Amino acid sequence: TLRESVFNVLNQTPGGASAVVGLAKKGNVKALAALSSQESTEAANTLLDLMGSEDKEVADAARSALQSNHSAAGSEALSGLYFDGNSDEQLAALEGLRYRSDERSRSVLLDAAASENPEVQAKGLYGLGWGMADDEVEHLLRDGLRGDGDVFDAAMSALQSRSGGIVPDLLSEVLEGDHVTAEQKREAANALRQLGGAAARDYADLIAQYTEEPKVASDHNPVGIVDETMPLLLE
Repeated sequence: TLRESVFNVLNQTPGGASAVVGLAKKGNVKALAALSSQESTEAANTLLDLMGSEDKEVADAARSALQSNHSAAGSEALSGLYFDGNSDEQLAALEGLRYRSDERSRSVLLDAAASENPEVQAKGLYGLGWGMADDEVEHLLRDGLRGDGDVFDAAMSALQSRSGGIVPDLLSEVLEGDHVTAEQKREAANALRQLGGAAARDYADLIAQYTEEPKVASDHNPVGIVDETMPLLLE
């Protein structure tokens, strides 16, 4: 919109950027959104402060803008929110940090992925898909793959976002594990099949077992038995 364009132009000059910060501090939602592209500490701290606004629209706009602010100041503000905020603020911080590769963000994601809080752990695991060495994340992903629900899903998502390295070994551990459900093994089998290579060949039988389409029962075949003579019997 025209107003958004005006804020974008203002952001290009020191005086204009300062004016945008001033409007944001007064709760101007468009100005708050414009702070997502500013790199100053003042802009990041303004967004952080206004996340606590009693006006829900202002608080939501500030949170969204800070999560989208990929400056060093933005990462620092979100990292501080993770360590000092309440549980909801922690989750909001992790949502904004999950696709960043700077050292501060990485340390937060690694800390979150080791959390005993399943919600925090899942958010942290989602951020381990790229930009980190195998030896930094292997034990965290392995623990996540032993979890339930969102924790398992997050670890699987992160693992599938990586390539080579630890991926085949961790997927094969799921296939052979006693701690996972048949559905989780099916997910691992599909991922391993898509990955291909030696691991897919080595585990071809298990992959076939867990990716096989389930038999569908019908009126003529109530238990779903597949029999080559069935069509002849039904004629």
